[in-house]
Amino acid sequence: MNPNIQPQGTVNTQYKIDFFTWHYSQALPQFINSRPQKLLEIIKYVNINPLFLNLFAPYKRMVPSPKTTISDRLSYELTSRFVGFWVRLILIFVGICLTFSLVLYEILASIFYLLPIFSISKYLNFQKNTFF
Repeated sequence: MNPNIQPQGTVNTQYKIDFFTWHYSQALPQFINSRPQKLLEIIKYVNINPLFLNLFAPYKRMVPSPKTTISDRLSYELTSRFVGFWVRLILIFVGICLTFSLVLYEILASIFYLLPIFSISKYLNFQKNTFF
């Protein structure tokens, strides 16, 4: 019997060893090492710092007509700043919640990536595109 030919119905254990070795030696470290960069992209995308810097700025830069009285201008400015404050405060809160939820997602994704089933498509693509 030829040692290179397997009987029908048997599983090639070398394939399993190669996949698990590849998953834990290459795919998992690459995945975990890419997570901090993804988190930095998320933090840059949310960009909460300008919201804090302009927290008390008016909501929109609309100017009241010049024929209004001082009390009308004052009430318009206060109302505009009050609305701007609350809109920015809500955006800051949503941004912080979104950032924390995405950090939690990245941590859970890293934990679930320990299971080799999530990298099998990447492995098959790697195997297809590799000469040897």
